[in-house]
Amino acid sequence: MALDLSDKKVLVVDDFPEMRSMLRKMGVAFRATDIDDAKNGEEAIKLMVKKKYDVILCDYNLGEGKDGQQILEEAKDRNLINYATIFMMITAENTYEMVMGAMEYHPDGYLTKPFNKNEFSKRLEIIQSRKADLAEIEKAILQNDNMTAIRLCTNKLSSKPRNSMEILRIKADLCEQINDYEEAAAVYDKVLSIRDIPWAAIGIAKIRYYNKDYLVAKDLLMDLIEKTPSFVEAYDWLAKTYEILGDTKEAQRTLSDAVALSPKA
Repeated sequence: MALDLSDKKVLVVDDFPEMRSMLRKMGVAFRATDIDDAKNGEEAIKLMVKKKYDVILCDYNLGEGKDGQQILEEAKDRNLINYATIFMMITAENTYEMVMGAMEYHPDGYLTKPFNKNEFSKRLEIIQSRKADLAEIEKAILQNDNMTAIRLCTNKLSSKPRNSMEILRIKADLCEQINDYEEAAAVYDKVLSIRDIPWAAIGIAKIRYYNKDYLVAKDLLMDLIEKTPSFVEAYDWLAKTYEILGDTKEAQRTLSDAVALSPKA
């Protein structure tokens, strides 16, 4: 399908005026009419508070202040972007810190500079196609109808879509939100039976934590960190577990390890 941004709200974030102008022109070339831009993270967050964007094209390196990864983290933490939002990271580098941060809050895709209109179009088309399945689920979530959203996830999964892992993750998140820990654990177990994925492994540990099985949660998190030392979120949950067990020294040490590993995350 040809890329069509005519009904999309687009945000461009880049510290260079020339790059913002180029990305605006690319958006217009694909029929976008509602395009805003920001030159830094502070401006971007302010705009996201005022408007829900469908497509965010964000440079990773924005000079002083927040970088693109930190904008993504804050936007997700503050629910400024939805499941169906396309967040595309634009970068001229592939630093270790960027990869580390992206393991927890990963963008939907990357565009590496320099790129042309054809590459821009192809990358967005692929993501847009994948995200199309989420629009109905998103609508139910925005209406605070998590039960309907869960049912829609289940229905879509029955047709074995290409983005099944993404839908499984959304379903597990929704089950956690309504405190249906048994169903959330079943989703995580299903994912782990297919592939050893860190977000599903940490999901099982979180369920143990919610059920007050703190010692089991601690062991699961320690095992996850041993297997995937770059998964920064596991350190956060391990520190939280140590804290509730009264071991504040280990909690502090765990967080120090995480900061040393990935200061951006």
